[in-house]
Amino acid sequence: MKSCRSSASSMPSAEKCEGNSGTTTFGALTLNNANGLSLTGTHNVTTIALTLSNGRVTTNANILYLSTGLGIIGANATRFVVGNLRKRVITGANIA
Repeated sequence: MKSCRSSASSMPSAEKCEGNSGTTTFGALTLNNANGLSLTGTHNVTTIALTLSNGRVTTNANILYLSTGLGIIGANATRFVVGNLRKRVITGANIA
């Protein structure tokens, strides 16, 4: 099992990764891992986007936050977030 540190922005394609405990901020996060990514703490994706190339992100009891203006690239029926996903918005912003 591999521990994925906050400096790692692209996950390997042949291992299951577990995020570090606590709050971690990623500049950008790309998941390319058939076994997926399991988070063990609260994690923030703060710039560019969350890109899902292969695998699922499982948050367990934790929360994956996306910053204002960010989105998820590559999501489909086999690449998605399982669990708690929250997107920050600016107060008063039109979110329609």
